[in-house]
Amino acid sequence: MDVFLHIPKASGTTVRTIISREYGVASTFYYEPEAYLRSRVNQGSVRLITGHMRYGVHRALHQPCRYFTILRDPIDRTLSDYFYAHVYPLHRFREEIVSGSMSFADFLSVQGVSPALAMTYFLGGEFEGLNDPLEPALYNLKNCFVSVGTSERFDESILLIARDLGWRPPLYLRRNVARLDDGVRDHRRLVDEEARGSLSSYFGSDYEVYTAADELLSDRVHELGERFQKALEDYQELQEALSRLDTGNTSDTYTLDQDAPLPAAAADLLQSASYKALAEYLNEAPAKDTDRVSFVGFLEARSANGVAGWAMDLSRSEPINVTVYKAGRPIATVPCDRRRPDVAAAGYPSDICGFNLQLDAPADDPEELAVCFADTPVQLTATGAARKPRD
Repeated sequence: MDVFLHIPKASGTTVRTIISREYGVASTFYYEPEAYLRSRVNQGSVRLITGHMRYGVHRALHQPCRYFTILRDPIDRTLSDYFYAHVYPLHRFREEIVSGSMSFADFLSVQGVSPALAMTYFLGGEFEGLNDPLEPALYNLKNCFVSVGTSERFDESILLIARDLGWRPPLYLRRNVARLDDGVRDHRRLVDEEARGSLSSYFGSDYEVYTAADELLSDRVHELGERFQKALEDYQELQEALSRLDTGNTSDTYTLDQDAPLPAAAADLLQSASYKALAEYLNEAPAKDTDRVSFVGFLEARSANGVAGWAMDLSRSEPINVTVYKAGRPIATVPCDRRRPDVAAAGYPSDICGFNLQLDAPADDPEELAVCFADTPVQLTATGAARKPRD
């Protein structure tokens, strides 16, 4: 299953015009509650899942996924989100922002997750880090996504995603480009200065995530070498030709349930030698579900005497290990090799996934005990209050 994790205000609408043609609107599912999601996927009609959702759809589906995403410079992304209130009637803070009662600093301080940390929040999913909440986001980005890119390097990014997923050449038309009036644009420039000055501390985690994504993109482009550069040149020539044929308005709204057909005049582009060579290149070596890890599992019991639960990597058939920590220090590596028929009965691919560790010496504080997947800093989610581990 392919999953586009749509970070708000990070070129997602342009990506959606591409995936509407690649997957078809009828085969694209916009994320909803887990039970309904599984039901739709089990019907066999869904090819791609997308939405403003946190990493972790594979946990709901009980199967590995090919995740991809686009990130954006955190300050630019958050400014775009804030000022989008001036053109989008359904913006969650439209009234407050347009009236001037919610400053940009107020926007960054809203209850819950600050918009300045949105990328860390979405990429980290529901997992916690052993030492830092940023850890899961960085780990997931580097180990769980088959392809990542940035808005600032959009053509490179989308071409790399197309190669990793085996798409056709991803020709696109830009839509939902916000047009601000002169007064609002002037205000945005002032707020931009404030964001990069006195408010810059809000964006630390998101800049770490963004920098990591940009480095991953650079590494992949370097790894693919001259053939990718030639493909990029062909792609940009096709895009330039397409832009001359596009009679639409970039500020036109693109809704989730509509197709985004190319102009009829683009038919000749699709028959060109450049297009055919690019299509051949993009289909050489698409990624597999098993190319990245897909951890699932829960810490079900934690007491002074030990821990118990289950964990697996959906992309691997063999059992994994978990690492148990006490006060941040590793104290044991435990194989997940106990049978758990209840896990298999819930739809997961294996019943050999349970673990149980009895401590030689009781812990003074059970809350000091943490369990992480394999040798990662990513913790298993606890299912409830601490209780005695099962025998």
